[in-house]
Formats: sequence, C-alpha cells, structure tokens
Amino acid sequence: MDQRMQTRCTLERDLRSALHSSELELYYRPQLNLEGDEISGFEALVRWNHPERGLVPPADFIPLAEDTGLIVQIGEWTLRQACAEASKWPKCLKVAVNLSPAQFRFGNVRYAVIRALGASQLVPQRLELEVTDRHLRGGHRDGRAARAGET
Repeated sequence: MDQRMQTRCTLERDLRSALHSSELELYYRPQLNLEGDEISGFEALVRWNHPERGLVPPADFIPLAEDTGLIVQIGEWTLRQACAEASKWPKCLKVAVNLSPAQFRFGNVRYAVIRALGASQLVPQRLELEVTDRHLRGGHRDGRAARAGET
C-alpha cells in the first residue's frame, strides 16, 4: 500500500512537471462522415511522453489528473493546441476535444474555449466538445458531443 502511494505521488509530481516540460502531445484520430464516406475531422487525444517511462497510457494519468485537479490545466492546454493546429487544416475539417466533468467543477470551461478559439482564430463551428466521464457505465467513457457554437 505504501509503495502504491509513493508511485502515485511520483506520478503526480511528474505529471505536474510534464505540463511545463513539453511532454504532453496530441494525437489525432480521424472522424468519418459515413454518408459521404470521407473524413470530417479529427478527435484530439492527449498523450504523455514521459522522459523515462516513454508513453504513459491515458488510463494511468487521466484519472490521476482528474483526482488532483490537474485536468483543468491539461484540458486548457489541449484546447489551445487542438484549436491552433486545426486552424491550419482545410476549413471543412473539425476538431473534437474531450472535456472532463472535473473541468466544469474546478475550471472555467467557457472562458478556456473562448480563449482557445480567439487565439487560434478557429471558427466555433469547427470545434466539437465531448464531455467524458469515466465513472459512468463501470469506468467506460460516455461522450456527448456539442459544437462550440451551440449552447
């Protein structure tokens, strides 16, 4: 039990450092429009490339980030990066970003979205926000998408 706590504390310390050390990366999963049989956009997936551990699975660091409140900073970084990168894509492509319910409890999601869109000049209709919750359905993700331009 003591070893697990030490491992968790080390991982938390490393995750805090990762935010400032450019260890977080975005990977993009294509989203398909089945009607037109074409790619309609991409889902931004945050990954942690730890300098010693290599790629840390999201299942190992996202729950920790949610528990500690670090998910707010990670979520804001993800929004900024995804919007900045998507602004360089063809205008027909959207970007989807996952948000944790913890971001709504501990952060100001609306302001983070407005800042990310403003800094990137990405039109709101090209951003989809997906609220995820690992606590629903026995730990599996349940996402609900909404365009940033909708309320």
